[in-house]
Amino acid sequence: MKLVYIVCCFCIALPILLTGCKKDRDLKKLDALFDYISFETDTSIRLIGSPRNRTLTNQTPFRYTDEFNGYGFPTVMALDSNHLLMAVSRYHKVTDWGTVDIVAKESQDNGKTWGEEIIIQSNVGNIQTAAPSLIKIKGDSIGLFFSVKHSSRSCDVYFKVSTDRGKNWGNLTKINTIDGYNTMNNNRVIMANQRIIIPVGYTSDVNQYADRMGVFCYYSDDHGKSWSVSKTLATTIPLMEPGVVQIGKSSELLMVIRSTAGRIVISRSNDLGLTWSRPVLTNLISPESPSTICTLDNSDKLALIWNNNKFIDPAVRYSNRFPLTVAFSSDRGRTWEDGYNVEWLSNSDYSYPAFFQNNKKTAIVYNVAPHGSQRILTKMVDVDD
Repeated sequence: MKLVYIVCCFCIALPILLTGCKKDRDLKKLDALFDYISFETDTSIRLIGSPRNRTLTNQTPFRYTDEFNGYGFPTVMALDSNHLLMAVSRYHKVTDWGTVDIVAKESQDNGKTWGEEIIIQSNVGNIQTAAPSLIKIKGDSIGLFFSVKHSSRSCDVYFKVSTDRGKNWGNLTKINTIDGYNTMNNNRVIMANQRIIIPVGYTSDVNQYADRMGVFCYYSDDHGKSWSVSKTLATTIPLMEPGVVQIGKSSELLMVIRSTAGRIVISRSNDLGLTWSRPVLTNLISPESPSTICTLDNSDKLALIWNNNKFIDPAVRYSNRFPLTVAFSSDRGRTWEDGYNVEWLSNSDYSYPAFFQNNKKTAIVYNVAPHGSQRILTKMVDVDD
């Protein structure tokens, strides 16, 4: 009986001990990767004036169906002067832990109409394959970058290349050299002075340690043949879903970061993303929602797209994503002005925007999630109006 008692106690204790060891390893992994430094506060980084509501020409390239409850997290690129390619994540059920693949549509008339939906990347993860980014890599080659989620402890970043304008795609290549939960948003990959830069948020286990998430970039100087890791950045609040922009043609990059502090966090790099400055909490109000930053073509002027909402209710922190505001900066992202609201009704969330420009069109493409519906559609507005 004594032996049986000892065996039973061991069987009960073993899972607890293993869980404790795993948690300890995950924490050590984060502490080895990140220095959790204090952040600075700069209230001079702010929005000037009150954004006006602006009604714009719009369309819905992807709309939810009975079979697929969500189409969102878009990316758009120009294949030539009139030929566009848009890719989105397609959800059977709208959840971070549901089945997702990546589908696309083409436009032959610069976005006025869109063709048939095609799958350009099936789900290769245990859970989902999502968050596409399309960029031109070299010559006629285009790259499709995306996340592959296996569990709360494993989310990878992959890409593949097409040399025939998206008709056929090569083999998948895994990018991340750090295993764990790598979060890359849609339309986040940029090319800066021939360097491919991918900003990611990272934690060892998103269910256990989301509050210790930090950010860094994967980058390649050989068109994706090899990948390196930038200096990492973390602080006393979680840093999530980063986006970066190159300022003009210089070596300066500006990173915007989602936080839980009710305001956007930024960091700067002066070496094309190899190192990053101490995080700065700005005076740009925002719920717990990502922002998008980009450069207007042929200028140093920046555009910021975000949820300019000061009301933060922790009980519904993911449902405060309105209005969707656009503002512009001519001083490297210190002050933002000429703002207007693309969306302002409080009956939906508007999020994960992508900014698109070619020589004929400037547009914003983003998620619309009507409250209470558990559905997402992709909306496109022309900001040339």
